[in-house]
Amino acid sequence: MKKSTFLIISIFCIYSNSFAQDLAAQLNEAIRLQDQYKEAIALQKFDNILKKEPDNLTALQHASYLYSIEGERKKTDAEKRNYFGIAKKYAEKALNIETENAENHYNIALALGKISLLSGSEEKLRYAKQIKAEAEIAIKINPKHAPSYHILGRLNREIANMSSIKVMAAKALFGGVPENCTFEKAENYFSKAIAFRPNYILYYYDAALNASYMNKNAEAKKLLEKALSLPMLTPDDPYRVQDCKALLKKLN
Repeated sequence: MKKSTFLIISIFCIYSNSFAQDLAAQLNEAIRLQDQYKEAIALQKFDNILKKEPDNLTALQHASYLYSIEGERKKTDAEKRNYFGIAKKYAEKALNIETENAENHYNIALALGKISLLSGSEEKLRYAKQIKAEAEIAIKINPKHAPSYHILGRLNREIANMSSIKVMAAKALFGGVPENCTFEKAENYFSKAIAFRPNYILYYYDAALNASYMNKNAEAKKLLEKALSLPMLTPDDPYRVQDCKALLKKLN
């Protein structure tokens, strides 16, 4: 009896150790693919990991982020909403596992930001307060978290660029709209995002667009020229380069 029990325990331990090693290898491979911006393939691998281990924090974090990124690349609003909904669900689950984690708060802000893109101007402001709060918490946890600075930059720019009538209407409908959003605050946030991630084309484009709204055309041109000098890293960068060229042509 004792020998049988010992044998069962030994087999279980061997299986558990093998499973853990296999999962770790899959996780490393998925992260490697994401780092190479092979994001669609990486997402499939993170999904496979979550089928085996639904509470794997690292997989939840990466999958949430990738669902937001891949969702924006889908053709229909229905597909986009589905992906953004999953991104939000995974981010919330990760946050329940670990609250003091910048990525978890950022991923919620990112998913909500993507969802708001499918909404009208007034309804966008419905999400703005939570997006702002989550991004600010992420920065409090990690003061060098470039993506959170970028989100706050876009939030300030978009609200500053809305008409006062739309902002007032949103306040009446939803309440809790972020106050005193300005192009100047957006400029500061974009500068910090660039400082902490200086090779990301999108940050320069958004900073340049914001500068153009402030009639700082010379500064906008410098930012765009810098963006065009950077290597393209992500699958979206060819489109971002075209956006940079179009804005530069408009400013000339």
